[in-house]
Amino acid sequence: MTESALSTLSHHGKSFRFAGRFLGQGQLQEAAKLYQFCRWVDDLADDNDDSVMAANQLSQISESFLGNTQSRDPIINEYIQFFDKHAISPELPITLVNGVKSDLSPARVQDQDQLIQYAYQVAGVVGLMMCPILGADKQGYDFAVDLGLAMQLTNIARDVKEDAEMGRRYLPYSWCPHSPEEILSDDKHIRKTTVNSVKTLLQLAEKYYDSARVGLQFLPPQSRRAIAVALSVYRHIGILIAQQHYQYWLPRCVVPPYKKVWIAAQALWQLPTFSAATREAHQKELHLPIAQFKRADNAVCYENRL
Repeated sequence: MTESALSTLSHHGKSFRFAGRFLGQGQLQEAAKLYQFCRWVDDLADDNDDSVMAANQLSQISESFLGNTQSRDPIINEYIQFFDKHAISPELPITLVNGVKSDLSPARVQDQDQLIQYAYQVAGVVGLMMCPILGADKQGYDFAVDLGLAMQLTNIARDVKEDAEMGRRYLPYSWCPHSPEEILSDDKHIRKTTVNSVKTLLQLAEKYYDSARVGLQFLPPQSRRAIAVALSVYRHIGILIAQQHYQYWLPRCVVPPYKKVWIAAQALWQLPTFSAATREAHQKELHLPIAQFKRADNAVCYENRL
């Protein structure tokens, strides 16, 4: 699985593959396997025209992880072994699967809290699953969630048009009271409302990027450098969107390779030196919308930090 995992990361996760250059080879391979799992689950929902079949496939994954039992699918068994190897609770991939499964129904996010809850399911838990691979201190787990949230919010801002073409609207209705079909129109009023919503979305993402940057203090030096680069490169997507005045109907923003090198150099140059005496606490209000999910994951993740 290692070689194909790195290939998947290189093809679908170019920003993460770039940042992975700053990891040790073993860590990179394990991170790539986790990315491959997440991509596999996502593709089951996005690439299957039969939503009932996709739902059944996703349910099979959840049931196998929940029972920690052998599956008839060797791929599922291989991933169960992978998560066992890193002592990653099955609750976390199950949460991811449930979030992806929600995409099988037309996405219509109602408010900011629901947006954060969705982002936690499909990306926040990925940050948690990365923690043992990166050797993170358990006090940093909340910050890892924030990086996942920030990146997912950036994804949504980047993909407004593409999501609308798939009948999805992740921009909260309270910000953008329009259907996907209306978002795709050239109506000036609708475009203005949607543009303002994208701007609000990226402002929200900044709060989580700021928190995630604080959380770098809980990573060992090599992992810290890699995540600092990943954070800065991904955040730059939002900067490019802002430079385009949030015009979501334009081609999606991509950070070119030469710019990634410059961003990485800047991120490493500005990386502060942390010490145990200066460790900052997490802002609890950032996680109020996902308290219900964290309670469900408590026994396997958060409480184990003690």
